[in-house]
Amino acid sequence: MFLIGVSRRSTEETFKLGEHLERAAGLLPEGTLEKWAVERCGYTARHVRTQRAVFRNLARYKDILVELAVGPTVLGKLSAVEPEQIEQAIGFAAQNGRLRVQDVAAIVAGSKNETEAGPQIDPYYVGGLDGLKAIIAIKVRDGIKSFVGHLEEIRAHVRDALPKKNIVKKTLSGKTHLVARLAHKELESLAQFVRPYPTAAYVISPTSLPGKTGWAALSALLYKMGSETTWPDKGELRTWLEAEVVPILEWATSKSSALVWPGVETSEAPSANVAVEVGADGPTSADVSGGPNSVVTGIPSAEKRMESIAAAFGATATIEAPKSERTSDVDVPSVAEALAKPEKRPTRAEIVGRIKSESGIITKSATPPNAAA
Repeated sequence: MFLIGVSRRSTEETFKLGEHLERAAGLLPEGTLEKWAVERCGYTARHVRTQRAVFRNLARYKDILVELAVGPTVLGKLSAVEPEQIEQAIGFAAQNGRLRVQDVAAIVAGSKNETEAGPQIDPYYVGGLDGLKAIIAIKVRDGIKSFVGHLEEIRAHVRDALPKKNIVKKTLSGKTHLVARLAHKELESLAQFVRPYPTAAYVISPTSLPGKTGWAALSALLYKMGSETTWPDKGELRTWLEAEVVPILEWATSKSSALVWPGVETSEAPSANVAVEVGADGPTSADVSGGPNSVVTGIPSAEKRMESIAAAFGATATIEAPKSERTSDVDVPSVAEALAKPEKRPTRAEIVGRIKSESGIITKSATPPNAAA
């Protein structure tokens, strides 16, 4: 009913359409969604693919894109580009007040000559919120690239050491502990806020990542790896590397858009709430401090990489859990009926009319109620 009746072309509605198509794909036999949507909803296969790509590839940027009122056509274009280009496009939209298809195309091509109205200005010389948003976009783009690169460097050293019969702790820690220390600070810079200590306002320190999350586990791991003295003894070293270090690093550097922390109940979608305002007492501190003795277990992870951008736009990066309740008693066709080729394909107008009629939706008359009087 939603897929048939949707008519708005807002940014919010575009994401909602993609979400519903993803839910439908989970209910239908694999590979049959497009045929079903064409036959029953009046869509084209290309439109279905585009809307699903918008939901899958841009979900982490949803609140920022809604705040910027990026149009559905531009969203479709953005859904097919790399994350770095998406973030660059967001920064461009923030600085210029709009984002068009040709702007995205120019960014992908590595040139913005066709879209700039004036000479290039270094964003560090631009004041106000526009300048701040632009340098935040640069920080997120380049900072994430550097952070992930350091995690991959640590993974490479661990991966090379594991096949060896004897792992030399001093050698491996010597190659990785300074990189881990740097990566820990980069994670703090990218994903954590700062606040004064409650009982000593002159002490300013970063807030903690939410306890029992994968990102808190990564922070604690990098803290532990950052000192050669806190590594496990030789007898426990291999087990620690295989059971903790490798899984956490693989989780943190994965490119999957829906990867949750192991052991999580997946009946609800993960969400990430970004604080918009900080009161006089500062944000509430989480349980995990990132120290070597922190205890972390699995709950849904947050897309921390976009917190800096989201906070700059005053947005809250939240992905709502899909609802499974049916809201109508309209007769829903079986899978076999939905996939069967009808003798005569109804038009979109006929489909909409039938659904509205069965749902008791009354079309508003163009004539005012008291016109006859």
